[in-house]
Amino acid sequence: MTSTYDFYSCYQKSGQPFAEWKAELCEKLRHCAFTTSALHRRPQDRALRDMYVIGANSNKGRQALLKEQDPDLETTEKIIQLAERLEEDVRHFSAPNNHNDYSVAKLHNRQRHQKQPDHNSFKKDNYKACETCGSNKHLRSKCKYREFICNFCKRSGHLERICRQRNEKQNSTKHITTIFKLNNLDRIEQLNNYSCTVPLKVNDHDIDFELDTGTFNTIISIYDWYKLGSPTIHPSQLELKCYSGARIKIKGECYVTVQYQNKNFQLLMIIVNGKSEPLLGLKWINILQLDLNSLIHTRIPIEHHINKAYDLGHCTKVQAHIQLKSDAIPKFFKPRPIPFAYLTGVKEEIERNVNAGILERIDASPWAAPIVPIKKPNGKIRICGDFKVTINAQILVDQHPIPSIDELLSRLNNGEKFTKLDLSDAYLQVELDEQSKSLVVINTPLGLFRYNRMPFGISNAPAIFQRIIDQVIAGISNSIAYLDDILITGKNEEEHLQTLEMVLKRLSEFGFTYNPEKCLFFQDEVSYLGFIIDKNGKRPDPSRVEAIIHMPAPKNVKEIEAFIGKINYYGKFISNFSHKCKPLNELRKKNTRWVWTKECQSSFECLLHEISKTTTLVHCDHRLPLILATDASNYGLGAVLLHRYSDGSEKPIAHASKTLKNTERNYSQIEKEALSIIFGIKKFHQYLAGRTFELVTDHKPLLSIFNPTKGIPVTTANRLQRWAIYLMGYNYSIRYKPTKLHGNADALSRLRIPYNNSFIDSDAIQINYIQQHLIEQWPLKPEEIAKATTNDDILKQVRHFTLTNWPSSFSKSTNPK
Repeated sequence: MTSTYDFYSCYQKSGQPFAEWKAELCEKLRHCAFTTSALHRRPQDRALRDMYVIGANSNKGRQALLKEQDPDLETTEKIIQLAERLEEDVRHFSAPNNHNDYSVAKLHNRQRHQKQPDHNSFKKDNYKACETCGSNKHLRSKCKYREFICNFCKRSGHLERICRQRNEKQNSTKHITTIFKLNNLDRIEQLNNYSCTVPLKVNDHDIDFELDTGTFNTIISIYDWYKLGSPTIHPSQLELKCYSGARIKIKGECYVTVQYQNKNFQLLMIIVNGKSEPLLGLKWINILQLDLNSLIHTRIPIEHHINKAYDLGHCTKVQAHIQLKSDAIPKFFKPRPIPFAYLTGVKEEIERNVNAGILERIDASPWAAPIVPIKKPNGKIRICGDFKVTINAQILVDQHPIPSIDELLSRLNNGEKFTKLDLSDAYLQVELDEQSKSLVVINTPLGLFRYNRMPFGISNAPAIFQRIIDQVIAGISNSIAYLDDILITGKNEEEHLQTLEMVLKRLSEFGFTYNPEKCLFFQDEVSYLGFIIDKNGKRPDPSRVEAIIHMPAPKNVKEIEAFIGKINYYGKFISNFSHKCKPLNELRKKNTRWVWTKECQSSFECLLHEISKTTTLVHCDHRLPLILATDASNYGLGAVLLHRYSDGSEKPIAHASKTLKNTERNYSQIEKEALSIIFGIKKFHQYLAGRTFELVTDHKPLLSIFNPTKGIPVTTANRLQRWAIYLMGYNYSIRYKPTKLHGNADALSRLRIPYNNSFIDSDAIQINYIQQHLIEQWPLKPEEIAKATTNDDILKQVRHFTLTNWPSSFSKSTNPK
């Protein structure tokens, strides 16, 4: 835009020869994008856009436009209108003794004076005061304001300054301020489109204020007042009303300390009842000397990157390749009969795809797959090739990894707001290479057609596309992509904007397009892969959970597997998940008779209850201390990964659980507890490897066995020794936590039966020593000891206590002392 502005501003100087002026113009013209501009095919829009820049009275608007590369007409108009409005608001605010002259579209702050003006005290030579404008220079019939509408009473025929209704209230001493944005009433459309927030530190608390030049005072809700520490409230002489005239209840006013650009300000703030966004009014804007143009401009640069009308993109940087196995055999299938009701829609869809370059008619092919017509909710037909009967079984598997949801979201910590981009028909935006095109052929009622783009239904398509989209966002922090869903964030608005611009630019370079109507920009929370993501963490998407909650009780094994499959996706939110699923999992085993017991019904209802009340799991933040807490029961293992915050609170990152195998159920309790630690370490390896973390257990003997600063006791069981050696690869400290403090439902999987910690360290070491060393020197064989133990009533109880938990008190016969 700067080059275009220079070209149109280049007039012939006095005494300058025409040839010299022509050369200067041609040089400037060379830098103008007249043929490459987005508007070069719409010369009228281009001419209007350029004239707005050259002829606008708003210098702020012109400065903002000159920063743009190639804005479209709509963006240019909005920038000029916004700049003009902001300049006018500031001019009204700065003008002395001008509060009574603001128009309805601007701020109203009318001071009521006790003394009424005398409109009849004019000079003798003058006319009687005009009843329309109050002037004594002309008759009312000659007044140019006769058709104007009063800003106060909204009636035509007079100006506000002589409005009778207004003058009747002149004795009032209260300030009446009209608020345009409070409670979303009568928002001004131009500012609503580009509303921006200003982060300020108020009383040492971070508050995001919405910039509102239509409000004189700065206003917060009673809820935000509590967040600021409830500073002392004083009665207010203000009366607030919306533009519609509705009164707004005021709680009062208070003085707060505002920190901005390393300076402290003592400023007055108005508190209102109800819920509303904090509004930053003109008074604070003037005192803090905010640059309104730069604040508004941060919202606008992204506009010229967003395509207004969606067209299917065409990735030109890379092509998709389908690799067949060496023994692949071509397969050709005849077209399947199409329902008569679908036939017209199928033909239209084929023609549309041919015109778009997606499909290409061919005469012959060794490969051909039948099509499956699918009716969409809008009534149109979508055609899909049934490639599972032709090439899918013969494709060499693409090994590119599809990232897990945990792996993706771990990259988004510290994000404040989120942008979600939807690449509609993403696979069809990727070009196939020539060899692959001959493999994806469909047989239709209209003949054979081959795909030029990568179609849905190819078994390797997800891995191929994931590889491409990984290349697109490579090196761009604060952005992730799971197939065609891209999520962007930033620790502040500026970083968010920079990341979004980089991603959109990279998409454009590759040739991808997206549908703006399906995208979400700068949202406090977004739905992503079945989760709600916000700055605090992730939680299940209520719409997905709702579908699970209303599932009927399973009536066969297939329905149980479907239920567990759906609820298992959110298993990380449910403490001790595998233990709570145990009765249902028992029915899934082979050769198990189907019997839906009360225990099964209880397990089913328990899982529905748990998923309905799940709490938020926080994002993993490498700056915060990391804790791994583990536990074990007779039937399962549980682990939870947590963050500890500065206030001492602990919040979960993820839960994990596992049902014990039959052989593992025979482990002693100390081995089960140790196994739960190994399970948690392996489950959360990606979080723990390379980091210092704290290991928490409620089994005291493990403190000496797994202590990273002490040697492994020589009398420790072989299995425990192997696990202790495995843990040497991690940097951790270990802490004991009593069972009664170890059972928080939000932080740790619970034990079914509480463990008694009277079984102390020396007992465990002694027993392990006997098991591993002394037993080999005994004259008796292990089989003889086992048989004798089985026949002894006291030893039966001891064996039971060893495999489960020792009671808090003993009978005389079983007391080891």
